[in-house]
Amino acid sequence: MDVARVNSVDHMVAHTHDSGLAVAFVMPRRQPPIWSRALISAVVLGLIIWWIGPADLAASLGQLQPAWMVAAIVVTYIGIFVGLLNVYVLTRALLPDITYREVAVAYLRSWAAGMLAPGKIGDLTYAHFLSSDDTNMAPGLAVGVVDKIVTFAMTSLVAVLGLTMYVSGRDAARVGTIAVIALAGTIFALRSGWLKQIVRDRLLGKYARWFAGFGTQTEALLLRHRAALTANAALTVIRIGVQAAALGLGLRAFGAHARLVDVFFINSIATLVSLVPITLAGLGVRQGVAILLFERIASISRATVLNEALVGTTAAYVTVALIISVFAMRRRS
Repeated sequence: MDVARVNSVDHMVAHTHDSGLAVAFVMPRRQPPIWSRALISAVVLGLIIWWIGPADLAASLGQLQPAWMVAAIVVTYIGIFVGLLNVYVLTRALLPDITYREVAVAYLRSWAAGMLAPGKIGDLTYAHFLSSDDTNMAPGLAVGVVDKIVTFAMTSLVAVLGLTMYVSGRDAARVGTIAVIALAGTIFALRSGWLKQIVRDRLLGKYARWFAGFGTQTEALLLRHRAALTANAALTVIRIGVQAAALGLGLRAFGAHARLVDVFFINSIATLVSLVPITLAGLGVRQGVAILLFERIASISRATVLNEALVGTTAAYVTVALIISVFAMRRRS
């Protein structure tokens, strides 16, 4: 498979936004540039830092225990690996002859792109990186969409349970209702014949051939490949748990102790909120929600939660830079 056809992540994101079927189901026609989303993220984080106070952040940072933070980063990488398995089981269901290496390369590139796009929209660029001269974007996009549906469903379920336990049943019911409506609307859109025709004729036009078979393959994953779908759902729950464990270790690095069950539910609630596509990968929004919930539920200081988030986010973007650099060097060689 030719995976070196893209000059840069930015070019790939723009290319996918202009021509992908994701235009119809998960993306607006035009996305704000990356710099504007970065600016929003910076403003939100700046306001949070001002709210907490630089002095408190500095005092908390002085308590950092590197060994615990390294452990948190390692567990975060395990979570990325579980995410790779998530898409691998779905991809193999559609493309039995594809290799693990091909899936891994496409997934790591799409994960890096996902860190530079609003919400988790960038993850859907997996379709672009998986495509080749022999395979159009339909299988990769079907995998991306179905994986996002399952992730949203499982995260919403855990978040609703967490809201019921820690906030109120009324708020949990509201969020649950919104999640069900969103899932039902997405599935209806994916199965709607007239909407598919509108997308094909009016939005995609000459690009429609790149996505031929998308609807059929999406239905196959949702309705016929039940073993792969079940495995994906189970791996999603495991991934949520691994992410919670990484967060718990990160908090421990700053001397804070939180019950794993609390971290599990709080992380899911914050993740659900961060899916709103207004900042880079939910940066700023997720941290703000986590600060409020950890302070209220686990009595962990705001400075501790934000410092953990800042160190973890820095490690994530360093990883993104490394991934982009490695693939850039491979392309030049």
